Amino acid sequence: MKRSIAAAGVVVALVAFVSAGAAWANWTDLTNVTITKIEIDSQASAPNGTTTYLSFNPPNPGTAGNRPTCATAGRPNTDDQAEMTGSADNIRAMTSLATAAYLAGRPVKVYWTGGCDGNYALFNMIQVL
Repeated sequence: MKRSIAAAGVVVALVAFVSAGAAWANWTDLTNVTITKIEIDSQASAPNGTTTYLSFNPPNPGTAGNRPTCATAGRPNTDDQAEMTGSADNIRAMTSLATAAYLAGRPVKVYWTGGCDGNYALFNMIQVL
């Protein structure tokens, strides 16, 4: 009985580890990405009434790191800005983290959702390194 419980625990741990590894696949794979600009625009349809965009150095940090290619008709994906997405609380928390990272000059990683809002790649998590 103890062996079957221990074996079940190992299987659950391995499944969680593999799932976590798959979840990390959408994080930028570069570790030297810094925020160069934070733009907050008023937008009534956004969860908290604003939309927050980040610009990075190097520009388009996820091109080789899982960032989706977003382009609207007649407009190539040349904009280095990416858009935060999520609940109002999530966006407020990410904006605070992004501001702290920007002011401290700390590198960041963002988690690409795989979606686009027009020409902007969407992300819903940020990690300060």
